[in-house]
Amino acid sequence: MKKYATAVTLSVLVLAGAFAGGAKNTGTAPEAKYTFKIGYSVTATLCSAPFYVAIANNYFGEEGLAWEKINVGDNEMMNLLTTGRMDATNSLLATLIQPL
Repeated sequence: MKKYATAVTLSVLVLAGAFAGGAKNTGTAPEAKYTFKIGYSVTATLCSAPFYVAIANNYFGEEGLAWEKINVGDNEMMNLLTTGRMDATNSLLATLIQPL
């Protein structure tokens, strides 16, 4: 149990250290605008309703996001998230954790 607690504490410290620093913006060159890629299931269910409400009310544009929606199948979401071809999804958490 002590090894487990030590491993968890060490992992938390490493992650905190990795995310604590930020990149300094010198302001010398204009930054390219990043396009945020949001994946949604082609088999739309009730769980996808918040995504469609956000599109209809332009919530992403109001926050200043340049975004793009990506149609993906349920079996592709984990692959696209882990390879960086998609930034976010509103899929069920259990379907994303199980392959890990």
